[in-house]
Amino acid sequence: MSRVGGPNAAVMGLMGRFTVLSTVGRGHEVIEEIRQVHTRVPDDTHDVLAHALLSAGDREAARAVWRPDTPIRPDAPPWATRPSSRTATPGSG
Repeated sequence: MSRVGGPNAAVMGLMGRFTVLSTVGRGHEVIEEIRQVHTRVPDDTHDVLAHALLSAGDREAARAVWRPDTPIRPDAPPWATRPSSRTATPGSG
């Protein structure tokens, strides 16, 4: 547990910051941290990265990383906020 507990806690903290910042239109402030996580686990973070890119005003990049047809794994990490982010379409509206 100690081997994976630290990384999971760090990513949960990042997702918490992203969620709070997103509520005030500043989700883009943690884009580089999200990109680092996305590099390691793209299937679990593409929705979050797409939302951060939208917050930065980069619709093209958001569409490039967003994969709405990718199934949500039943064993997805607890910090994977994908189910809640599936309700929005990057670049719509």
